Amino acid sequence: MSKRKRLILSGLFYITFMFVTMGLLWPWLNNEPINTRTILASLVSGLGGGFVFICVVYYQLRKNEAGLKADGDKLSTP
Repeated sequence: MSKRKRLILSGLFYITFMFVTMGLLWPWLNNEPINTRTILASLVSGLGGGFVFICVVYYQLRKNEAGLKADGDKLSTP
């Protein structure tokens, strides 16, 4: 599996995990009502956080790949 596919799958896992825990599990444990507004808010925040997560990890992958190409076989350290 390519790195980009793994990145997308990990981002989807992150979004799903955040949605389930923050949108469904957390209100249920606090005895708060689960309504459409809380579900939509958790979905939007999960998508936003997932997008940021994917961008950061993709940037780090590109940075590490560029370091490997520039230094040969060893990983460049900051």
